[in-house]
Parts: sequence; structure tokens; C-alpha cells
Amino acid sequence: MFSSDIERALKEFIHYSSKYEEKNFLEMKETIKSEINEQNVNEYINKYLKSRNLKKEDLKRREHAKQKEVLIQQLTKRSNLSKRKIAILIGVSRETVRKVSGEPSP
Repeated sequence: MFSSDIERALKEFIHYSSKYEEKNFLEMKETIKSEINEQNVNEYINKYLKSRNLKKEDLKRREHAKQKEVLIQQLTKRSNLSKRKIAILIGVSRETVRKVSGEPSP
């Protein structure tokens, strides 16, 4: 708190907020490495499908809903790919990817 007097506190806060201090900060470029990226995503999807004896078309079928959900969750968590890109790659709607990933409705 700057002061118990509201007007004085407000003035001091404004003054404090407007100060410019040139300090050196360590600039860190945040690099998030993900297991799955643009280069290996198709290979990952193909391995996933092959290990379950599935084809991409099978992901649209109701009886393979759980496998589709697991694949979407893995791609969402292990990659930096957009929901749109994931939807295109596995042949489902963006809405499906959004729902499975737990993202709220727009």
C-alpha cells in the first residue's frame, strides 16, 4: 500500500507505475520441444493405427471412437500442432478435436 489516504495512494501508484527503469533482464527464448512435430506426425499416426489394425477411415466409425479419442488426446498433449491441423491429419472435424481435447466452446 502506498498510503492510507486514497488520493495520495492513487497519485503515488500512478507515479510508481509510470516510472521507467532500464534494467537488464535475461532474455530467454522458450523452446518447447515436443515429441510429435510437423515432420514426424504422419509416421506417428501411421504407427498408432497399425498397432491397432486400423485405417484412417476407421476413426470415423462409432466402434472406434475410443481409439480416435486416445489418438486426439495424444496428439494434443505431445505436439504443438493446432486443433485444425490435427483434424485435417486424422480426417475428423475441428469440433471433434476441440471436444476430445477438453477445450471450451467458442
